[in-house]
Amino acid sequence: MAGEKLFDLPEYQAAERRFMSDLLRELPRVKSPLLGMIRHEEGEYVATNRTTLPDGGLVDNPPFAVEAELNLSVPAAIEGDVHPFFEAVDQAAEAMTAGIMKGVVEGLDRTLEAAGQTVDAGGRPLSWDVVLDAFEKMEWSFDEDGRPKPKQMVAGPAAAAKFAALPPPTPEQEVGMMA
Repeated sequence: MAGEKLFDLPEYQAAERRFMSDLLRELPRVKSPLLGMIRHEEGEYVATNRTTLPDGGLVDNPPFAVEAELNLSVPAAIEGDVHPFFEAVDQAAEAMTAGIMKGVVEGLDRTLEAAGQTVDAGGRPLSWDVVLDAFEKMEWSFDEDGRPKPKQMVAGPAAAAKFAALPPPTPEQEVGMMA
């Protein structure tokens, strides 16, 4: 019995790996509304995402790696204190979310740039006029009843904060957003 660990069973280790893997795969989808909207499929391998543009051009977005540290407190676990575990998992999930979002946004940037769907503000600060420039490049889409869907933009946290701080648009700018 010397050297054997109590409860060191392969099925316990497999269950722990599955639990932690599921937890750290799903928490970022909860933490990021954008990630929550992206379809997720399990597979044997991760393939390069290839997008065909309207002009026939191709944009390849290769797989990207995401890492996070998970530092658990053994003394806290022995004492039955679950809070350090929750904090460690939350910190790891935050790192996973940031890493996944970085890869997703970089892929979107490559694809949108190649498709001519980006707007260069030319050094101008974010304003409703810059937003209108972006809206002018966007095509309207319609729901199944033929009603136009609102145009949507995706922005990182820093740009989203700047967007939220904009003053209300003028009546002329509001009309421009509906054109």
